[in-house]
Amino acid sequence: MEEAGVRAILGAMFRPWICSGWALVLGACGGGDGSAAVSRADGPAERAGANAERRSSLRDDLRRALGGSYDEPLAFVDEHLLARGERAWELHCSACHGLSGRGGTTLARALPVEPGDLADPRRASFFSERAKLWILAEGSAGTPMTGWKEALDERMLIAVLAHMRTLVRPTPAGTEEVGR
Repeated sequence: MEEAGVRAILGAMFRPWICSGWALVLGACGGGDGSAAVSRADGPAERAGANAERRSSLRDDLRRALGGSYDEPLAFVDEHLLARGERAWELHCSACHGLSGRGGTTLARALPVEPGDLADPRRASFFSERAKLWILAEGSAGTPMTGWKEALDERMLIAVLAHMRTLVRPTPAGTEEVGR
């Protein structure tokens, strides 16, 4: 059997255990800052409300911290860099957020705060591009979302953001997007 085939089989066999192990590690430490904002004991409505409140608070904090640069556009990403962003997404992000950005992975369901649907157009427009870059680099307190600035330079973080934009589903006709 070819080496790639063996890797694929072993990866499929061990991925649930690896993901479960990461979920235990991340769940135990709250994603790096020791505080998970929402308990799994809360119901879905309570979790959704707490998550919406946390996102609004984070957006307000980022607007203050980033000041006039909050709405500044990010650097252009060409096709080559976009492809590198997609590979980085698959390697670093898809275990929690899924390949499609919708979450729902085994690991995501085991986390104390489950990642939201990043392909939802309302959610995708909630933060500015600059704010999303900051979250990718620094992480999000109270969640398992860790910062990636130690692993990826700013150019690669921008490439991951460019890939994230490709995951967003079109806004249904007659609905209003959440403003920034």
